[in-house]
Amino acid sequence: RKSIFFLALAWLPLLIFSLIDSTAYNPSIEVPLLFDFVLYVRVFLVIPLVFIAERILNSTMYASLKHFVESGIIADNNVDEYKSTLKIFGKYKDSGIIDLMVFILAYALVILVMSNIWKSYGESGSLTSWQYSKDIQGQISLGGYWYAFITIPIYIFFFAKLLWKFLLWTIVLYKISKIDLNLFPTDPDRSGGLGFIGQNQVYFALLGFIQTSIFSAEIASKVLYAGTVITDYKSFIIGIPVLFTFIIISPMMFFTNKLVKTKLNGILEYSVTSHKYVSAFHDKWIDGKNPEK
Repeated sequence: RKSIFFLALAWLPLLIFSLIDSTAYNPSIEVPLLFDFVLYVRVFLVIPLVFIAERILNSTMYASLKHFVESGIIADNNVDEYKSTLKIFGKYKDSGIIDLMVFILAYALVILVMSNIWKSYGESGSLTSWQYSKDIQGQISLGGYWYAFITIPIYIFFFAKLLWKFLLWTIVLYKISKIDLNLFPTDPDRSGGLGFIGQNQVYFALLGFIQTSIFSAEIASKVLYAGTVITDYKSFIIGIPVLFTFIIISPMMFFTNKLVKTKLNGILEYSVTSHKYVSAFHDKWIDGKNPEK
């Protein structure tokens, strides 16, 4: 219901204003509203997806935090330290102060970015769009104002909240990595028992998908309407997914030192046990020593 409400708030007024201004579908305009790829992605893909992502991430993060205790990774003598970390997560995950800061940030970004875009409109190479009056050069349309001060802030606000949760989760993992953990080199997940963290990080890929979808729509719009060539963006197309992938998996690196120590200690400890076993086997069955045993 929440996603439907904000989707309607972001889209319906734009459609109404553009119909009034005759810019919803107008061959004389290079980018009419009904052919604006970026708008479609931001409204019909991103807005519903941020709400879906929020529910998924909340569920997976809580499940991971619960697993630390249930699996015994957090030792009994470290429970209090772990609980203090949980308090930080619970305090700031849905903080009203954080929401207010994100709200202010969303509008600050809109004012900064849109003011520069509006200043440059009318210069050589700029496209005619439903965001501007078709009768008065350089005049922002009602739909353009609604898009700038309602639609875009809705997207930025909820996406920034997801980014904050990712940052908060990163801080929580960092603090947990400093706690003495019960890790075993023989754990079947081949990660000392921490394999579930990697599974959880996969869901944060939704953040990368959301942002790269907008980037893709921006590129498609420029290629179709501005006459640019897609190969002009090849470094961007390759670099952005690589960057997002690194950012998403980077919190797992906090546990690298512990996992390396667990593996090295395991090699030493299990090599002693295995060597004793092999030596006893050789003495009994190869050399014939202690046959009665």
